[in-house]
Amino acid sequence: MKKLVKNLSLVLAVVLTTAGMYANTADFSLMVKKETGKTVRLALNTTEKTDLSIYDSEHAVIFSEKIEGKSNSDKIYNLEALPNGTYFLEADSSLRTVSYEITIDKNTAVLSEKPVVEVYKPTLVHQNGMVTLSILNFAETPVHVTIYDANGTEWYEGTFEGKVNFFKRFDLSKIPSDNYTFDIAYNGRNFANTIVVK
Repeated sequence: MKKLVKNLSLVLAVVLTTAGMYANTADFSLMVKKETGKTVRLALNTTEKTDLSIYDSEHAVIFSEKIEGKSNSDKIYNLEALPNGTYFLEADSSLRTVSYEITIDKNTAVLSEKPVVEVYKPTLVHQNGMVTLSILNFAETPVHVTIYDANGTEWYEGTFEGKVNFFKRFDLSKIPSDNYTFDIAYNGRNFANTIVVK
């Protein structure tokens, strides 16, 4: 696998195939165009730091790079070194994670027309001992929340019905701790956010 990753890093050039795949928000936009062979080419426009990664079907990282700050760039990746199978191209910012499926078969690499997963990250706001959790949850999957104090003691656990615009308030004013970790799970992803209450 190490040799495979080295080969992929040395011969970095991939053609992502789609007809008009385009995701656009304030954090980044990603345009993928189809070309021939096992080469994937992206047009990536970012306004903040974005991590770009390629994973195998077991979520092992094959390649990753950080795009710092504002950038307009073309990225080309050669997937010749990868065996036939299913892989994922993931773009990750502070706002969201978007994943596209790449299928490698014989002499071609084909990227899914639309993202297979687009998950917006949770937002926590603390004010006067109250913490408000908000999530843009387009998949409307259930939201599981566990709250731990600085010592790792569990103070709360609950699962809520998934809604597109999910909001939940938690009163932490009576819990004797200054730091809380919210473990939040939905749409197949886990997020851990720490809140400092003083």
